[in-house]
Amino acid sequence: MNVFVRRSTTILAVAIAIVIGALSIEAAAAAVRASAPPPGPAVTVQSIQADLELERSRSASLHEQLRRLTVQSATLTETLIAADARITSDTETAAALSADLAKAKRQLAKLQAKMAAAAKAAASQRTTATRTVKRSSGGGEPEEEGDDD
Repeated sequence: MNVFVRRSTTILAVAIAIVIGALSIEAAAAAVRASAPPPGPAVTVQSIQADLELERSRSASLHEQLRRLTVQSATLTETLIAADARITSDTETAAALSADLAKAKRQLAKLQAKMAAAAKAAASQRTTATRTVKRSSGGGEPEEEGDDD
């Protein structure tokens, strides 16, 4: 009999340990459930489809904005190329005009020198003519004076 009591006591102790273990696991699960954040709203197929349509609309809008920016970028590039060509053309024109101005200044300086020489020669001829008139006119006539303009 002793064996029967020992075996029964062992079986009873094992059963009690299993029950205590199961209760401990259940208590721990309840504590974890209590500390977890509340669940979010349920996700439905309709909400997913609505979100998908919203994202498609946003994507189409962004695509249109990108297309407009691409067109504007191309226009700006063309404008910059035209401006660069205009600057190059204006630079070449300015260089040609500068060369023409330098040539005109040289010609003006030559003409001014010729005019000064001609004025000096004319003044010299007037002085010579005045002296000649004074010598040839004699006595009572007033002397003719040279004009030194």
